[in-house]
Amino acid sequence: MNLRHLVARDVALLAALALLGACAPGCTRGELTRSDPHPTAEPSDPNDPSERNDPADPDPRAPSDLPSDPSDPTTQSPPTDPSDSAELGASLTPREDVRMYVFGHSLAAYSEPNTAVGEAMCLVARAAGRPCCGDGQWPTGFHPSALSNYTFPPANRQSHSPPCWNGSFATSRFNVVTITETNFYFDNNPPTTPYPADGLRLIGQIRSIYPDIPVYLYEHWPPLRRFTFDEWKRRHYRDFHDWYTALQDEMNRRDPRANVKFIPVGWLFARMLHEIPALRTLRQSDLFVDTDPHGTPTTYYIAGLIHYMAIYRERAPTDLTAPSHVHPTVRANLAAITDFVWREIQTLRDSSGRSRVF
Repeated sequence: MNLRHLVARDVALLAALALLGACAPGCTRGELTRSDPHPTAEPSDPNDPSERNDPADPDPRAPSDLPSDPSDPTTQSPPTDPSDSAELGASLTPREDVRMYVFGHSLAAYSEPNTAVGEAMCLVARAAGRPCCGDGQWPTGFHPSALSNYTFPPANRQSHSPPCWNGSFATSRFNVVTITETNFYFDNNPPTTPYPADGLRLIGQIRSIYPDIPVYLYEHWPPLRRFTFDEWKRRHYRDFHDWYTALQDEMNRRDPRANVKFIPVGWLFARMLHEIPALRTLRQSDLFVDTDPHGTPTTYYIAGLIHYMAIYRERAPTDLTAPSHVHPTVRANLAAITDFVWREIQTLRDSSGRSRVF
């Protein structure tokens, strides 16, 4: 699927007000359904510079170069010292409430019911007795980056229940912002240009209204094409994660005041599918509905759970239960998933030893 088609599709979905899983007053859930969930991709022109980031471009590595054996030690994460995460966790001050604005796209929220990361995060927050609300928007395009195509100041485009919106972006008392880039630039474009400059420009606009607001970079997941599901998981953990952490590092290097934090959904998601034995039985169709790949409700719920622990800075409740729209295997192993996320999210550090998340 080429870039122009992705732009046209997501702009069309923007009109459906689906970013955070809810619709504007007066609309019905049926109005959020895509008329063509699997459109035919347009052919790309390799000489067209706008196609430089086409996800169908050949990967520099053949699929056979990517290991697909879950027991392959080269694909497992390095061992961590549990005392490091215990010490960090004990020193964290939880965030009491979250009023979140999302500069996202369809991997932050899709157009089907129960496929919104913000909505899932608020389900966890409700179980923890924490206030939670949110609003957000999709970009108006993706070239040269999603980060350069968000409307500012934001309008009240999408909300999840309950919304934070109260008249305008400036008067809605947001206290957390998440930003993200697309999932197809990493194939052929370095994370150093134009994305850091575009991200810092957006952060500057945000902080002209909310000077001290925390900003998180949301790492989601790469396209699922030309690879088996196991190969995709290896790729997900390696080069996609590296691209997003390099983007975080470059923004913070260029402007240390930016202090961009990280929500490592992709890194943790791919790893847990191998490192929690019960989750190895999950199939591609249990987690994704297409090869873009848009997730099932289960995937967006896991992403929301990770968002909760990163943003609220605390472990999710020990008695947390997942809603019925989540896959039974995930519901049955939610305690193990929560333990895994809370332990590993505290070990993610940059080259200087600082936490990427907290």
